[in-house]
Amino acid sequence: MSAIQPKIAPLLLSESEAAAVIGVSPAYLYRLRAKLIPASQNPPPPPPYIMLGKRFKYRPADLQAWIDGMAEGSVRAVKRGRPTKAETQRRLAA
Repeated sequence: MSAIQPKIAPLLLSESEAAAVIGVSPAYLYRLRAKLIPASQNPPPPPPYIMLGKRFKYRPADLQAWIDGMAEGSVRAVKRGRPTKAETQRRLAA
């Protein structure tokens, strides 16, 4: 008698599993976590992680919340360079 056992979702995902869930490469997820992407490229904040020994683990709920936060526009583009005259006048008038 071989009963079909339901597949239980893991409580914690490895870095490669988490990368597959959010649709990026494991190397990109590592660079986000280690802050190796220059600020000039305006990287998003890394998803929350848990360190178990030397391994980094991710909770599926945290990954979903991170994705939802990205969709809501919580990460905005940083404008670089000098402000325009209109921006300067607005700032001085306020």
